[in-house]
Amino acid sequence: MDEPPALVQAWVAWHLALGAKEVFVYFDRPDDPAADLIEGTPRVHVTRCDAAYWEAKGRRPDPHQSRQLRNGTDAFHRTQAAWLLHLDADEYLWCESDLAQELSEQEVEVDFVRLRNVERIYRVGEAAPTIFGDAFRKPLKGQPERGAELFGPDFLMTSRGLTGHSVGKSITRVRGDRKIAIHKPRGQNKAETEALVRSFSSSTTLLHFDGLTPLNWIYKLLRKAHSISDEGGIAASPHRQKQLDAVVAKAHDPATATDLHDRLKVVDETRMSELLWLGLTYEVPFDVTAALAEVFPRQDIDLSPAAIDAWLWAQKGDLMRRYGLDG
Repeated sequence: MDEPPALVQAWVAWHLALGAKEVFVYFDRPDDPAADLIEGTPRVHVTRCDAAYWEAKGRRPDPHQSRQLRNGTDAFHRTQAAWLLHLDADEYLWCESDLAQELSEQEVEVDFVRLRNVERIYRVGEAAPTIFGDAFRKPLKGQPERGAELFGPDFLMTSRGLTGHSVGKSITRVRGDRKIAIHKPRGQNKAETEALVRSFSSSTTLLHFDGLTPLNWIYKLLRKAHSISDEGGIAASPHRQKQLDAVVAKAHDPATATDLHDRLKVVDETRMSELLWLGLTYEVPFDVTAALAEVFPRQDIDLSPAAIDAWLWAQKGDLMRRYGLDG
């Protein structure tokens, strides 16, 4: 992770409160102050990915996705839990029924359980006090013509109507010698990977807050562009590449870049009604307040959009200014 400390605390607290047996957090910057805030928390394992850590693994990969794979696999070999899930800091589980029970009832041959995902949307005029919200959009299923009607040409900038991924994540049974990739596990070779048996969760949905603020969304795209151009990063998916191209071209004009965010993520009453009619809305009372109070009591944790944006400018401003974006 390399995220605002308040976000890291929210992510840790939420999943501990859900009942996670262990939470592994890998910090890309060994001196990240967020590590100090969560270190020592029961059931939390903090790993500072310093030179010694990477030397033990051969070398530090340049693309952050490759580092994620190494870290996920490291957690797979360290955990005492029966199942392991890789999540980013903007991804949260929502359990409609008991996930632990569902996992315990899986057939023995099942290697991983797939979680379907939904993506946060904003209502026109919404002034959320925190970076989180309660309205989400489901991915379209075999309805490309409806997607074109809903988004127009912008539909090509989405994956089935979502700006991030639409394939979900996987909870992997801890056995054998697996590699924990971002969306699903891998075996040691193609044949092993293809032989892995999956099932689908009926208890739990993955909430994806892709772009916690408009600036955060723009930054993530610029970071990806930088990774591809300067670090040999993994190529973007076709829809993400279209987003990258559009944001990089307009980064010097924050209003235009933000307008793209709003076209893709902000819905008015008419659009909301259309999504509802198509069965594509998902609304839950998501609130991390109680979890934070339980895990990190008596701490002033600021999850306001302004606080997150301030952190971005302080910590990531150089990269954003490189592309012409200036606050």
